[in-house]
Amino acid sequence: MANLRRNQNIDSRWKILEHLFDAVAVITRDRRMIYSNQRFRKLAQIADAMPMNEIDVVTCLTLPENFWDIIKDPTSGAPPRVQSIPFSFRGGLKGFAQVFIDPVPKVEDSHPDLYLCVLHDITFEIQSRTQIDESERVINELRRRHAEAQFLWRLSTETPIYLEPQALLGTIVKKLKEDLGFSDACFMTIPEEENAQPTPIGGDFRVGSRLREVAVNLLPTLRKKKGRSDVFSEETETYGTFWITSFRPKLEKPFFLLARSAQTAQDSNRRPLLDPLASQVTGWLDNRAVYLSSITDSLTGLFNRRHFDSRFAVECILARERQNIMSLMIVDIDFFKKINDSFGHQIGDLVLKSAATTLRAAIRNTDITARVGGEEFAALLFDTNPQDAMIAAEKVRKKIADTPIPLPGFDQEIRITVSIGIAGFDSEFSTPESVYRTADTALYKAKSSGRNMIILGESDEKLASDNIKIG
Repeated sequence: MANLRRNQNIDSRWKILEHLFDAVAVITRDRRMIYSNQRFRKLAQIADAMPMNEIDVVTCLTLPENFWDIIKDPTSGAPPRVQSIPFSFRGGLKGFAQVFIDPVPKVEDSHPDLYLCVLHDITFEIQSRTQIDESERVINELRRRHAEAQFLWRLSTETPIYLEPQALLGTIVKKLKEDLGFSDACFMTIPEEENAQPTPIGGDFRVGSRLREVAVNLLPTLRKKKGRSDVFSEETETYGTFWITSFRPKLEKPFFLLARSAQTAQDSNRRPLLDPLASQVTGWLDNRAVYLSSITDSLTGLFNRRHFDSRFAVECILARERQNIMSLMIVDIDFFKKINDSFGHQIGDLVLKSAATTLRAAIRNTDITARVGGEEFAALLFDTNPQDAMIAAEKVRKKIADTPIPLPGFDQEIRITVSIGIAGFDSEFSTPESVYRTADTALYKAKSSGRNMIILGESDEKLASDNIKIG
């Protein structure tokens, strides 16, 4: 047979048939295909996976032996007939087609008998479409599962232990919505009080507000579930399918993820994603709590001495390599022993907490603060020279002195003062020990010179205050 693409140029009028939904072919009485439209070629390709330029009616379409006997001779003047005729493609797919045969005007003397064969194949269409849909569904499912596996792997390997939980939860919600088939998602609390409402704690808070009614209705079910993590789905008339995942870390309050499947993923089972997600997030929160407890002072919430020494050593190495500047501030509460002796150790602990809170609030979040002794604190100020460190220290000193501390059980309040020693890091101070020793010496000078003051190490510069001191 001549090349199909060349044969299709016989009559340009047939091009109007090219994009019809129905499969159309022009055939001769000797069963040769003169033209086939896009739909017909697609069906033939699905059935037989043959190159388009080699398809003809004989190789791709099998008609019954009495096909031409069924159709009345069009030269008799009878109207065109529609017959239900069985047929099959060589690929093995079979069905019944509604076949319409109509004579086509002669366009070439070499083709005296041309017939337009329109196949609207209901059976084959359903069968092939079902197979295509199933294949697409499997492929999309595999792609989604691959994306889920990648997400879970990155979550377990690339999430730093020191990341803030809210930042992690926000990242999870973003990934769920962008890549994993959810249209809405929000993390919310599980309040213990009966009349309390869930509060959004991670993700899109607008979603949490909009879906608050759904979340409130889920609370009784969530309170009954006592597992470390639980995953279940809920159907709603207004919003469709929700997947709910509860999290109960050992050292954190319980919370849950409220996620709505996107329209394209309504029927998907999300347990393969949410079960390991719940386990990983809960485990990460537990590990983070253990890690934080190992580096944090339990009384004040600041870093402890061990962690500060470790970070200080690392930062000194980096500062020396990168030629960065930084300063060390050591803060000591004046007359702290007298407070303990006068009011007891519980009040002493209260004073330590107040001083730590004020210190933390008075400096930048990027700086490091720690409790390094009984009533002694340290702050590592990055990108800060000694002169700027003294300005920051004065802010700390003044804020602590101006903060009253109520004393429970004594019906009074006290004010405290602090002494501060400062040392800057440069080429002269080549080790963490030398920097700390310089700041500590400056602190001793401040204490011995009258307290409630700031002294810069190896400098006569001194900032004093006229504020009233205890003692």
